[in-house]
Amino acid sequence: MKSGYGGLLSRYFKEAVGFFKQHILLYDKGPSLLNGSDVHQYFANFTAPGSRTSAFLHAELLKLEAAEQSHSLDPYRFEKHIGGQRTYMGCPIPDEAPPRPEENAIWNDRTKQWILPRLRSKAAS
Repeated sequence: MKSGYGGLLSRYFKEAVGFFKQHILLYDKGPSLLNGSDVHQYFANFTAPGSRTSAFLHAELLKLEAAEQSHSLDPYRFEKHIGGQRTYMGCPIPDEAPPRPEENAIWNDRTKQWILPRLRSKAAS
């Protein structure tokens, strides 16, 4: 691939594929893409340097990267402020609570700390 922004593309590949799918649907290209080789070739053209689609994709991926970097600098990024009150999922956060560490953290009023739910492994399900 010779897009000129390979590192950015590899970091946000899932999002790039999403933009590619939107493009295919918008331009009704699905019926003409008969096999994996066709899709691969079309994606290579989609990301080819100098093309409008490549310029669009590059700009969108740069926006994602900038948003991610600005969020990573904000310790309160997993909270919302409503009427001056810190909240998460509609629940108030006490003023003395540290910043919410992750998007899925839950405040425990009894222990006065954030709790991170354990993820169940697929083998246990």
